[in-house]
Amino acid sequence: MIARLLELAAREPVAVRLTPVLLAVVAYLVARGTIDDQLAELLVAVVVAVLGGGAIAGARARVTPASAGRHARIEE
Repeated sequence: MIARLLELAAREPVAVRLTPVLLAVVAYLVARGTIDDQLAELLVAVVVAVLGGGAIAGARARVTPASAGRHARIEE
């Protein structure tokens, strides 16, 4: 299980994994009345800015994966 988590961490940016969790926690806190909607927006904005979520999402949207044949090793 730890190997799988380390593999995911190596392949996916941290922001991709943490942003949905953050949104779920903030929505839960707003529903319980622990925080108000203005504080929720501030928390989401600050954490996404720190994690670089906007830049990562923009860069990933413009990148296509290379095909395996192009970068395959040639064994001689």
